Amino acid sequence: MGHWGTAILSNDTAADIKDTFFDLYDKGQTLSDIRIEIEKQFKEGDDLSSNTDLWLTLALLQWQVGQLDNDVKEYAEKIIDQDIDITAWRESEADEKSLTKRKAELVKLKEKLQTSNPKPRKPKKKIAPKSILPKGDVYAFPLENGDYSVVIVLEEIISPDYYFVLLALTNICKKEIPTLEDVYKSKLLAKPIYNDDKTIRPTIASFTNSKHKEIIKSFLNLGNVSIKEDYQKNYLSFGAAPWTFLLEWAKMYLVDHVPRPSKNFQVSDYIKVSGN
Repeated sequence: MGHWGTAILSNDTAADIKDTFFDLYDKGQTLSDIRIEIEKQFKEGDDLSSNTDLWLTLALLQWQVGQLDNDVKEYAEKIIDQDIDITAWRESEADEKSLTKRKAELVKLKEKLQTSNPKPRKPKKKIAPKSILPKGDVYAFPLENGDYSVVIVLEEIISPDYYFVLLALTNICKKEIPTLEDVYKSKLLAKPIYNDDKTIRPTIASFTNSKHKEIIKSFLNLGNVSIKEDYQKNYLSFGAAPWTFLLEWAKMYLVDHVPRPSKNFQVSDYIKVSGN
């Protein structure tokens, strides 16, 4: 059943329903359309016993936004009154302590459904995050051995729903802080695709705006260059990676000198250089 607690929303199905519900609600979808989508994704036949989490969750969420459908309320109450949910928990071998706590949660839900929510949740407007690493920016960053390498921002994708920055890691490894002239003459670091040593590609990957602050606080802006391509539509084709991977790749190939492919990916193929 995927339960991690006895609360109405403390299980995998309920959590997924909640995410879908409020994602659509905050985008301005009508409650009727949201319900259609929820049932399309999560309803399993017409038997209440197969849809206990669906109806209990939907009843709670509709109550939270102040628009509870009568039939949804009736389904939830029937599931509670006839111990349909508790029977499902027993069949999943829940212990008596958990059953007691679950019954208390069901009682609280039924009590809520008898009243109107005095403070219904309103749609929340999603706000796009601020720019972190603008497209075309070039940054030097320190390696573990005290030398510097460089990353180039090939694309920054910002929307209310997601943020990605597409970074290219160069093969630069210098004791002094590199210059843009160093960048123009450099190559992108080449590496094999994971589990496929025969497929070589430049070390380019997408990173989110999560757990990035500790890493980018050491970035030194060297300037901004013109990127040749628009990567908006295919930025994820390079793969997504956690920020720690950026440092791990740099350490592996530039500090520890792990053997790497000799294939060349000229930086000048990705950025516009004077006369190029």
